[in-house]
Amino acid sequence: MDVLLFPIISNNDKKLPFYVKSIGSHDSQNRILRTMGTDEYHYIQTCGGCGKLIIDKKEFFIKKGMGFMFDPHIMHEYYAVEHPWKTRWLTFYGYAVKNFLKLIYTDWKVFQLLDDNLLEKYLDEIQKLISSHSKHNNTMCSGILYKFLLNLKDSIQCDNN
Repeated sequence: MDVLLFPIISNNDKKLPFYVKSIGSHDSQNRILRTMGTDEYHYIQTCGGCGKLIIDKKEFFIKKGMGFMFDPHIMHEYYAVEHPWKTRWLTFYGYAVKNFLKLIYTDWKVFQLLDDNLLEKYLDEIQKLISSHSKHNNTMCSGILYKFLLNLKDSIQCDNN
């Protein structure tokens, strides 16, 4: 079952250094073409099947145990090449994100997940909190997103850029 969650983000939430804009999963990822990119940072990992990412005039097959990230306003396209292509995704923003992510990549990154269980734990926590509609869930998600990004650096292996 597909999950698509978009928390209501207040002006106070936008003052957080990191905040979640959306999170979800697709049992069969649709084709996506964004000629202008998106307004947020984007993380996607493959849980089953295989997809193709086209970014910066390069093509990558994204198999189970792999993922990719990219900055806002980066043109990209991705689609299934082996059905179903099961994905989990997270979009986020905040005033501290850009400088923090420079520790991991520049503009975009394709990677092999070395420890997808740890990262999935954080995605599960964020998803559960957003689903709860708790008064302070965006603040709590901010902290979990920060932990996710801290662990991401040590949970991936990259070789594309």
